[in-house]
Amino acid sequence: MIEGFDIFCVSSMDWESVWGSRQAYMDILRQKNRVFFIQSQYGPEHILKHPQLFVKIFRYFFKRVKNIKKNLWIIEPPMQLPCNLLSKRINSMNQKLSLRYWKRIKKEMGLNNILLWIYNPYFPDILGGLDEKLSLYFCIDAFSILSRGRKKNTIDILEEKQIKNVDVNIVITKKLYEDKSGIRSDINLVYNGCDYEGIRKVFESDKSVPFPLMQIPHPILGHIGSINGKLDLSLIYLLASRNPGWQFVFVGEIFYADISAFLFNQLKMLPNIHFIGRVPREKISYYEKYFDICLNVYKINSWTVYVKPLKVFEYLATGKPIISTPLPELDEFKDVILFSNNVDEFEKNINGCLSGVLKIDTMRQLDHARRYSWQSRVETVSRIINDAILKKEK
Repeated sequence: MIEGFDIFCVSSMDWESVWGSRQAYMDILRQKNRVFFIQSQYGPEHILKHPQLFVKIFRYFFKRVKNIKKNLWIIEPPMQLPCNLLSKRINSMNQKLSLRYWKRIKKEMGLNNILLWIYNPYFPDILGGLDEKLSLYFCIDAFSILSRGRKKNTIDILEEKQIKNVDVNIVITKKLYEDKSGIRSDINLVYNGCDYEGIRKVFESDKSVPFPLMQIPHPILGHIGSINGKLDLSLIYLLASRNPGWQFVFVGEIFYADISAFLFNQLKMLPNIHFIGRVPREKISYYEKYFDICLNVYKINSWTVYVKPLKVFEYLATGKPIISTPLPELDEFKDVILFSNNVDEFEKNINGCLSGVLKIDTMRQLDHARRYSWQSRVETVSRIINDAILKKEK
């Protein structure tokens, strides 16, 4: 593992929001480095769409810098000028304002030997502005895929410039690798991972049942993760309405602005649909332990072809049957995941798993998960960083 750095992590999500690679990497790296985690950037338009973000303004004025763990500080950014991605000029102004703020943080916190680690593509002009030893763009999504017109054009221009000028580029799926390799030939592909040891510890020793599941009868078909535009709510509704004896449990934050209110309300009316909401990260495995089947019911579209859901790596570590729509990025796990194209195939695979007719090679499934532990991901990225530093110093 790399050590001795002040890691300046510009995140695309807040620390306390949906847990992902951002938090997983930084939580491990803080053991031998100092981590300064910059919360997600936002403008007035984001607060109008997601009113819960108003708390970010409060935090900026009253809890701007917060030490939440050893060697880990959370830093709230100021609100950006509106229309950041509709105008290259406004984006340029926001980059300058952000850099000025970050330089202030650098001085106040005494940062040196800086590793600039960026999770979104909107900051190509700040590279070198912190006198960092190395800059890294960690691309976890196809950021412009759902945008159109001027916004898409701005994102694509910014990202291409950032990829060309940053020291190291890392992507997390094959599709992202194919796309970004057209811009630069030395893109690194590092898949997501899971807390393999932590999940197995819960499964092998803990017997406590989460309170929300105590009154829900089996079989339980569980889904972990955000309720957002990637989910195929229509398919879930068909499955649940046609099979009232199956209980569908969803554990994760609900992004109401990203989903159909009509479909969501239809789902809530079904007695075998249970939205648990967001639970603490450390409690997720306790829910997965009492699932009979793990579900990944994503739409197949221009966005999700880039996606290799983090939840699937965690599902692998449970040893439970996994049934998923056939996302292209999951093809390497076809030996342990049951792919289903429609409601009939989902029903067939679910019935097969519940009856014992369909059996998954559990040991092979656990081997997949073990290979993708977060610790192994950190070691891989550390090697990439160390090699880049040696190359840069020559």
